[in-house]
Amino acid sequence: MRRCLFFVLATFVFGAQALGQGVGVINQEVPDFTDASTYLLNDAVFSAATNVDSYTMYFTNINGVWGNFTNTDARFNLFPNDGVLDTEDPLAGTEMAADFSLNVAQNVVEVTVSGLGLNLGPGSYWFGLTPIVASTLPQEFSTSTANVNTGGNVLGNESAFINPSGFLQLGPDWQPAANAVDTNVDGFDFAFTLRDIDGNIVWDQQPNQPVPEPASASLIALVCVTMAARRRRS
Repeated sequence: MRRCLFFVLATFVFGAQALGQGVGVINQEVPDFTDASTYLLNDAVFSAATNVDSYTMYFTNINGVWGNFTNTDARFNLFPNDGVLDTEDPLAGTEMAADFSLNVAQNVVEVTVSGLGLNLGPGSYWFGLTPIVASTLPQEFSTSTANVNTGGNVLGNESAFINPSGFLQLGPDWQPAANAVDTNVDGFDFAFTLRDIDGNIVWDQQPNQPVPEPASASLIALVCVTMAARRRRS
C-alpha cells in the first residue's frame, strides 16, 4: 500500500500538462511525511554589494487556505552559486517565522520572511524559501515566471529542485526545476522578490498568472487524500 501511495503522489504532483499555465511544483517541507519534502532554489545575480532583508515567494491560491495561515514557519536557504549544486543541504537552512498573505490582484499567496540582515557582495547566489506545512493541510504550487510550456529563465541559472529522500522517483540530487514539471523547456524560473532593509526591491521576478485547468483541482484533491491516507495508516 505504501509503495502504491508513493507512486500516486509522485505521478500526480509532478504531471505538468494538467497543472495549467504558470504553475510549477510543490515546494513544501512536510514535517509529518518527510520523504515527500521538496525544495526549490532560485538564483539572483548582483553587480554590486547588496543588502537583502526580506525574501518573498509566490504560490497558487487553488485551495484558498494558505493565505490565512498564522504562526507558520518556512525554511530559508542561501548558498553561493559556484556553478554546481551538489552538496548543498536544504535542511541546513534556517527555520523562520513566515508571513502568509493573499495578493488578491494576482490571486497568489505571498510567503515572506523578513529580518534577514544580509549584506552580500557582488556575485551570484541561490535563494530558497520552503514553507513547512503538514500533509494534513492543502498543498499549493510554487508559481513560475512563465508558462511551463514556453519557459521563462530570467537571468543566470534556471531554478533548481530537490527531493532529498528520492521518494518521488526523480532521484535525491539537485536538478533543473524543469525536470520536476515534466517539460522539455530549457530555462525555467520561479517567481520571487528580494527587498532591502528599507523595503526597496533589489531583485524581482513576478509570477505569471496561474490558470489551472479544471483537472488541476481534482489532481490536487487526490494528492491531499493520498497524504491523509498515508498518515492514517502510519
